[in-house]
Amino acid sequence: MHELENLALQFINIILFMLVIAYFAKDHVRGFFKDRACSLKELMDESQKASTKAREALNLWEVKLGALEEEKDEIIDHARSQAHIIGQKRIENVKAFLKRQLDETKTRLEIQEKEAIASKRCEFLASLAKEARDDIESKLTPRDQRNILVNAIKILEKV
Repeated sequence: MHELENLALQFINIILFMLVIAYFAKDHVRGFFKDRACSLKELMDESQKASTKAREALNLWEVKLGALEEEKDEIIDHARSQAHIIGQKRIENVKAFLKRQLDETKTRLEIQEKEAIASKRCEFLASLAKEARDDIESKLTPRDQRNILVNAIKILEKV
């Protein structure tokens, strides 16, 4: 029981000590917590202002980013259309070049064909002239032979 009384007295001492400390320190403790509450409130207000500014800046950058995305898409679309136009022009140029080459080749072939025909005609006429000359030489006078040769030369010149 003595221990219980001793324990009760210690408990009472602690409570009295705490009451004395609370009485003398309450103004200081209240001031500390009041100052702390004010500084926390100021800190929260500043944090709120900073958060608002950050949201505004974020919204502004999102708008700018959206505008840049639209501009990028416009530039890409323009570049694609220009590339398509340039590609079409190149295709048209190649087609025109190939058509000119084909026309020139056809012309060359036609000329070669005409030359070959003319050459064959000349050879044929020459062989006819030779046969005729041989025939005529045996049957005609020299004057008649000369007239025939002049006429054959005129015919060859026309061809």
